[in-house]
Amino acid sequence: MRLPSQIIADRFHLKLNQDWVHWFDVVATELALPGCFRYAVDVNGLCGTKPTQIWPGFMLPDTLPLLGNGYGDWICVRIDEQDQLAELVHWYHGGGDWIPVGHHIAEAIVHDLVDLFRPVRKQMLRGAVESLRPSSSIGNLSESLLSWLNQSFINLAKVQPVCLDNLLKLLSFGDYVSSLQLLVDSDLASDAATCDLIEYIIQQAAPSENGSLHMMTEIDCDRIESLCRSVIQKRQDLGWSFALMAWCQNASHRKDLARETYFAGRYASAFSDQSVRLRLHKFDQRYGKFSIAQLVNNKASLPTAMKEDSYLQLFLSGRSGNSADQVEAYWLERSQKAMHMDDFASGYCHAYNAGWDIGAASMAGYRKALESLQETARRAGWTARAAVAQAHLDCL
Repeated sequence: MRLPSQIIADRFHLKLNQDWVHWFDVVATELALPGCFRYAVDVNGLCGTKPTQIWPGFMLPDTLPLLGNGYGDWICVRIDEQDQLAELVHWYHGGGDWIPVGHHIAEAIVHDLVDLFRPVRKQMLRGAVESLRPSSSIGNLSESLLSWLNQSFINLAKVQPVCLDNLLKLLSFGDYVSSLQLLVDSDLASDAATCDLIEYIIQQAAPSENGSLHMMTEIDCDRIESLCRSVIQKRQDLGWSFALMAWCQNASHRKDLARETYFAGRYASAFSDQSVRLRLHKFDQRYGKFSIAQLVNNKASLPTAMKEDSYLQLFLSGRSGNSADQVEAYWLERSQKAMHMDDFASGYCHAYNAGWDIGAASMAGYRKALESLQETARRAGWTARAAVAQAHLDCL
């Protein structure tokens, strides 16, 4: 009988390292996981002709779902240019938002364990109360699970077993904030943990679900700006890091710097904003992103270089029609131009943006984007990415 790792590798042309082979063949089938994401995907179902676990047009098109919470959300894994499983993301079915949770499945699982201790409030797109486990306890962690986690972190050369012991000790006291800080300091699911810390700061300053960022103190803003900067120094695709950093800069009367930060984050996907939980959702939705809305609202003060930026002009021009249509067409045109120049890597990135920048206006738009993704990936020699894009396309 073929093993799960062989089935998924063959279906999607993946090159699995030993950690992933062990995950599919042993851990996912034998170990009880501690958090909400404890339902491993049925590999046979995922490898079928039209897998129901894939939400085409909603899930990121370079991802496969691995762990579900029984409520519709998934831990998904991205496919890289070397046909390997790469970054993991927590994908929310209520809106398609996503946030990175590390590059090893053990990171995602430990972050999910810490998330059990998150203070429960009304929080859209963060996990409804009914999706949470009834009690937060670390008493049921098996020795097999702890052994696997320890060995995984040693293999990552990120953290020693004593760090996991410290984390479990903090959780036994219910110390959620210190647990998040330990994840950040240990570089374990650090982007998600950083966002969680920021959410906690905002919740403490503005506990009401209608509370505003304006309720934060100068100390709160300084802390959030520092956390956002630590993320931006590593990556530039998370919209919330730019939006909140710029907001804090603006609040301290550094308006020119805030404008530059908003502009620098203009390409980050709207689905990476975490807008509701971070109180960034109160803006004119025609603009798709908080950062774009702030720039448009202050267009009179924009420098010429910003006003002439071809992407920002889509929103500044005041042209009639749906912004999603215009953004989709903008990126598809660039994808086609890149393909004509045999620049298939750029073509792939532009096709990705066509569907998952602010979202396509219709399912037909996602079909166009997926078709371009499949073609550019195939012509770039990215066999696994092409297979995954085709699987998403087949599910439309």
